[in-house]
Formats: sequence, C-alpha cells, structure tokens
Amino acid sequence: MRDGAPVNLRLVKGYMSKAPFVFCLLWQLCSVPLFAEPSAMSQVAELRALRAAEARLRSALAAVERLEREIAAEKPGRSRAQKEARLAKAKEELAAARQAYELESVKAELGDQEKPFEEAMALYRARNYNEAYDRLIKLYFERKESVQIAFYTGRAAFETGRYEIAIGAFSQTIVLNPNHARAKLELARTYFVTGQTQRSKALFEEVLNGKPVPPPEVARSINMFLAEIEKRQRRHRFGGQVLMTWGYDGNVNQSSDEIITITIGDIALSLDEQAKWDTLVTLGSFNNYDYDFGETGGFQWRTSMIAYANKYTSLDENDLLLAGLKTGPSVEMQDGRLFMPLEYNRILIDGVSYMDVASLGLNYDTNLGGGAIRAHARWTERTDRRDGYRNFSENALLDSRGWEAGANWRKALWERGTVFSAGGLYASQRSGVWALKKSPFGGDKRPLAGHNALSEMDYYVLSASVTRMDTPMIYGAQASYRHSDYKNGYALFGGDKRGDNLWNAGLFLTYSLAPDTTFTANIGYAHNRSSLDFYGYEKVTAQMGLLLSWGD
Repeated sequence: MRDGAPVNLRLVKGYMSKAPFVFCLLWQLCSVPLFAEPSAMSQVAELRALRAAEARLRSALAAVERLEREIAAEKPGRSRAQKEARLAKAKEELAAARQAYELESVKAELGDQEKPFEEAMALYRARNYNEAYDRLIKLYFERKESVQIAFYTGRAAFETGRYEIAIGAFSQTIVLNPNHARAKLELARTYFVTGQTQRSKALFEEVLNGKPVPPPEVARSINMFLAEIEKRQRRHRFGGQVLMTWGYDGNVNQSSDEIITITIGDIALSLDEQAKWDTLVTLGSFNNYDYDFGETGGFQWRTSMIAYANKYTSLDENDLLLAGLKTGPSVEMQDGRLFMPLEYNRILIDGVSYMDVASLGLNYDTNLGGGAIRAHARWTERTDRRDGYRNFSENALLDSRGWEAGANWRKALWERGTVFSAGGLYASQRSGVWALKKSPFGGDKRPLAGHNALSEMDYYVLSASVTRMDTPMIYGAQASYRHSDYKNGYALFGGDKRGDNLWNAGLFLTYSLAPDTTFTANIGYAHNRSSLDFYGYEKVTAQMGLLLSWGD
C-alpha cells in the first residue's frame, strides 16, 4: 500500500477474518505459545536444558564404559598409563555431567523451592550432613512428591545414622520413580547395614540383573556386598582374632602411694605400699562360632571362647591367666536382638587359682532414633568361687544378682569419616559373701569373717569418644567417668562406706597392614578418687601390638 493511497476496507476485513486460522497454524508449526506467560517460557527453557544435561550424562557414561572395556581387553595402541589417564578424565566429566543433570532436574521439578534445596545441597556436598539433613527433612515433608528431595533426604539420613528415616525416604523415591537404580542401591545398602540381609540381597540382585546394565565399577561393588551377604547367611560361621601386645603399666598394684592407717579393734595398722611400674607382654585369643537355624525367625546359637594372658617382665606378681566360654541362644527380633548366655570363666593370678565364675544372663540390644542410638539391657545371675578371698585363709563363695541398662548415641561430625559417640549406663548389683566348708559350689555356708554377708553396689558410667576413619587408619580419643556407691560399710575401716570416682582418658590408633593384619596402639590415664584412701590410685598405661583376624 502506497502512502496516501485509499484504504480497501473489504480487503482488510478479509485478512481479519482469517487471522485466527493463521495463529493456530503458527502454534502447531512452532509448538511455542505466541502469547505465553514468562513462567511458561521459563519451563520450556528448563525442559530443554534438562534434555541437554541428560544427553551429556549419557555420553559421559558411555565414554567411561568404553574406556573401561578397552583397558580390560588390553587392546594394542596407547599404553596402559595413557588409557588410565583418559579414563580418569572421563570419570571427572561423568561426575560433572551427573551433577549438572541433578541440578537441571531440580530446576525442572521444584520451581520456587529450588533455592532452599540448593542451599541444603551445598551443605551436603561440603559433607556437613547434619545441617543438610535438618534442611532436607523439612523440604521432604513439604514436597513428598519430589524425587530429588526424597533421595537426598535418604542420603543425609544415612550419613547421620538415621537408618529408619533413610529407608523411608529411599522407598518413597522408588515409589515416585520405579526405575531409580541409585535409590535401590542406597536402600539395599541401608538394609545391609541394619542387618536385613534378605531384603538387601533382593534389591542388589534386581539392580545387577536389570536394565540398563550397571557400569562395571557399580557391578563390582554390588558383587562385594552379595559375597558378604552370602557369608552372613551361612549356617555355620567361624571367626576369631589373636592379639599380641607389648606395653607399659605405671602402677601395677594400683597403689595410692600413700601411708594408709586402718583400725582393727584396738589395733592400728599402717599400710605403706608404694606404686610399682613395669613393662608387660600380653597374648589373647578370641574365637566365635555361630550356628544359624535357617528359616526360624532369626534364631541362632552363638558361642565365643577367650584365652588371655599377661606377663610382667620384671615383677613376680599380678601375672594373669584367663580362660572363658560363653554360649547360648540368640533371637533376632524386629527391633533388636535377644541373647541368653551361659558363661564360665576361670582366672589364675601368679599361677594360683583365684576365681571361678559361672553366670546366666539375659541381654537385649536394640536401635532407637533411626539407628543413631544403640540401647541395651542386661540381667545376670552369677556365682563366684574365690580361693583365699581378699587374703583371708578361707575360700569364699559369692552369690550375686545384677542388672544394667544403657545407651550409646552416634553422630557424624562436620566431615565424612568422623564420628562422635556418647553413652551412659546404670547398673546395680546385690551380693552375698560366704565361707566354704565343703564343695566349691555347694555345701555348708556361713558369713565370711570381716565381710558383710550381704552387700549392695550401684554405679553409673558416662563416656564419650571422637573417631576419625582415614582408611587404612582409624584414630581418635576417648574419655569416661565411673561413679560407684557401695551401700554397706567396711569392717576394716570402722564401718565407713566406700565411694569411688574413676576417671579415664586416652588416645588410640589402628592401622591396617593387610586385610587380616592390623597394628594397634593406645595410651591412657586413669585416676580413681575413693572415699577410702586405700582404694585410690593414679596410673598411666601404653600398649602397641598386632591384631590378626581370620574367618567370616
């Protein structure tokens, strides 16, 4: 139309009548809304970015698999070092591609909750799992339909020992995406850690035999788990350890290193025993045998045996020899394990029989707080036969009954492989001390001279430790406090009651020299403050040695 030319109104009216058809045609040809809202345009861009990230991830994964096959086949051409360098670079690209894909998945899935999730993920990638968990669990309850939030909530829960929550989050991930192979692997690993081996095995085999075929590295890890599960599911399981150490004991006789005066009737006696130090060697053997009755609800018969000896190199006193046997049925329950042990121990000091101990117990262990807390309860009925009890000329029989209950809490710290643990227990024991006239575990009994016929003792223990695991090395520090209350007075000390406060602290280290050989070292300090000075002492100990393991 030229400027100033008359307008053909009929022509304009004809174009206007065809406009809706033209707009619809453009919509179908371009698949892009011409008058879309900005949010819709953003969604299209995010979808395209997600598809590009997915293509990059598939390409990187294919490159890693191809290079691994080349190395395994030992094809001629590049040297092995060159191939391994290319493989390492390809794995770096795979890790970057996976992270980019996860980021684009989050953008496409979460929308306005992307920023809080990324903040939580920044903490997760920095291995600050506890703070990451606190943020992710809130998002998880707000957006249970989110695959990414559910999966990483499970990961953070696993790293912080909240295994029940991890199981729930990984299961939710699989419900949302039944083909999420990594969620299945993480759920299988969580089942493995919590002792649910049959469920763990089923999931590992599903991923190993499913489509797509897992990469060689993942397949090797799955096969390692399956081999360990097979060991655990054997009917007969044997295992054991041998420990050999050399050490230093700064107070062999646990002396207070002070002059103590006691009164017997009208006679005052002074005890002036000096603390003695010495070096010592130890040898211990710890063996176990478990028999699994199979499909009987986790019913096993468990047996353990111990033989231990220590020998001081200079002093001719306080050398110890111990032999023991513990056996009984064990039942794995839904929330824990019940064990009913029958136990016998024999102790010799300086080659002379000192104590025979027979006991019957009932032990229960369980996980609480999603696996972060391990709790236990014990009840024991025990009989001790002691020769020359407390330097008296008569042999003694001690009947005792006791119980204890406690819990231990574990938490992953700011860095992967660092664990803080804190625990406590409370125990009570009631004993009777009797002189023996006839057989060791029977016959006539009467109260032993100088001792209460019945005595009671309560005590509690508080402990804490920090452990760092840098394979092949594990090291850390521990401290504990024990307070003991003896309810009855001591005749030798004018009827005074005894109360002890024992402090312990130490450092420890283990280093794996081979799969079955470990170097161990520790140093410790102990200080017992007692209301009766005779029982107070301080000591420093140190040990190093080798631990050899065998069996399942």
